[in-house]
Amino acid sequence: TEKFKPDFQKENKKIRFAFVGAAGKRKGADTLIEAWKEMNLENAELHFYGRITSEVREYFKEAERYNIVSHGFVDVSKELPKNDVFILPTLNEGSAKAVYEALACGLPVITTPNAGSVVRNEKEGFIIPTKDKEAIKEKILYFYDNPDKIKEMVGRGRKLAKEHSWERYAESVYQIYKKLSY
Repeated sequence: TEKFKPDFQKENKKIRFAFVGAAGKRKGADTLIEAWKEMNLENAELHFYGRITSEVREYFKEAERYNIVSHGFVDVSKELPKNDVFILPTLNEGSAKAVYEALACGLPVITTPNAGSVVRNEKEGFIIPTKDKEAIKEKILYFYDNPDKIKEMVGRGRKLAKEHSWERYAESVYQIYKKLSY
């Protein structure tokens, strides 16, 4: 929460959706891009931060036409706050660190139960089924059509990130070890 913070000064002309991590089928990048292209939203952009795997490279054809931007490896702590909504339709994670980073930036999150995240459905974002293109479109359109809802979720997401910081995690592990040592 010290490194990842909201950018209250941003003035995006288009609503920006962000995906962080290795963009591959395991993280649902293929389903996300298919859904995104079908909507073809004029005033929205989909930003990818991280490596594009060979298995989904073909989905990035005509990316510019669909307002899809791939940044590669960048300092995510500086780039993520420039976005409005975070989306990770993953099939399999332990507990995706990128979700916590997005929450710390105040971004509402669209993810799946498989992200292992602390996001509460309809509080800090939405939990959707895996590989569900229609659910992805529905939630993207929710924020696209209701940008005021993004601002409502900023504070809740940031608060949740603070409750699950590395410092708090370290303290809880320390307390467990302390109890076990007696």
